[in-house]
Amino acid sequence: MRQLQRSLDLLSREPRIRAILDDMQREAHEMVAELWKTDDQTTKEATELKGEFVRLFPDADDSNAKIPEVVDPASFGTFANFERLLKKFRRDKPNTYDLKDESLTGTLLRILDLKIKALDPSRVSGNEVEAFLKRFHNLFNRHRRVHARFVDDKLTSGSVALHAIRNYLSVALDPVGHSLDSLLERAPKFSTSVPYGMPEYDLHDRQNIRSDSDKAKALARDVSEQKARLHQLHEELRLRIGSRLSLVGLINRFQHRCQWHDRDRLYNLAENNSKRAEDLLTAELALWLFDNGMSPVPKPMMAGLQPDLTDPSFKFNLYVEAKQYSKGAKPYLIKGFHQLWDTVSGLQGTPYEVHEAFYIVFRRGGPRYVLPPLLQGEGWTAHLRLIDIAPTSERGSKGAQKPEVISAEELLPKKKTKKKKKTKK
Repeated sequence: MRQLQRSLDLLSREPRIRAILDDMQREAHEMVAELWKTDDQTTKEATELKGEFVRLFPDADDSNAKIPEVVDPASFGTFANFERLLKKFRRDKPNTYDLKDESLTGTLLRILDLKIKALDPSRVSGNEVEAFLKRFHNLFNRHRRVHARFVDDKLTSGSVALHAIRNYLSVALDPVGHSLDSLLERAPKFSTSVPYGMPEYDLHDRQNIRSDSDKAKALARDVSEQKARLHQLHEELRLRIGSRLSLVGLINRFQHRCQWHDRDRLYNLAENNSKRAEDLLTAELALWLFDNGMSPVPKPMMAGLQPDLTDPSFKFNLYVEAKQYSKGAKPYLIKGFHQLWDTVSGLQGTPYEVHEAFYIVFRRGGPRYVLPPLLQGEGWTAHLRLIDIAPTSERGSKGAQKPEVISAEELLPKKKTKKKKKTKK
């Protein structure tokens, strides 16, 4: 259990893996937020169905019935409880391995289902009633599919597993002693300590633990569950790292191909079409990616923004901004990266949000700029590559110019600082 925290700390120190872990953390929050958003929509539909039911069967309306503070089985299936839930329903934190439907829609539909089943079959007839029942069953089945998908995500998602591990470690382990007794004593506090929307830890009836044997069994269950979660996290990290490394590898191989085997052709292509040089060089990269199994799209309009190259079919959304220069162009390249930053940040939260962005700079001449290889964005990572296709006369011992460094501080957007108000003496 002590090694578990150390392992997460070591993973987080590597910038690229930390970026993946940050993505996974955000995705776990978004998974719950998306469920609640859908729940809000379907709750309105369930409320409309309740109104339709009351119109069709007014004598079954018990909205004004009194119900106890703690709802019992007898009062659960009443419209009075239906209205109480609409006003006071509190969304609990989804339990990591719980299969129950904890949504408001699911609870309201169960009340409607009880009401429908309580009807006299001889009264249930007519076109309006049939239309109502069809709407009810459509909503019921649609909600059941949403819930089943959510359960599948909870049971298989590495993002959820990561949060479960972090939450366990943040509460269950005593920061001083890490003793078995303190671990077992602190664990019951877990259910009230995890952040909103995060998985709740299964307490295993810890309050009933008495003997050393019970303590050992409880800890063994903890270890077993954390191992299962680690397995989920491990598999997802492998998938994500593999996808990212293969994409970075493709870009690196393109860089090597251009500089080692295709330099003269690309230089002449750009030189003979200088007004279209940027588009032509970007098209070369698009062709390379296509030949390697991707489906790049040049200059698409996405949420009102236009990257040079993207592939929305790729799981992590490939994004490329390409620039070229033949003489000193430091301000131009800095401005180009700011353009990339604004565009990628503007896509976050949309279906086209980007996890990996590439800033590709083709050098045809002028100073050789040294770019930072990697910069961390707002939930995404930028990879910067300079592809040198300048002629031999501008390279080597005879024509080489002194390299110029473009620092990360120059490329990253400046943080806004509040101006201090001047005070009169």
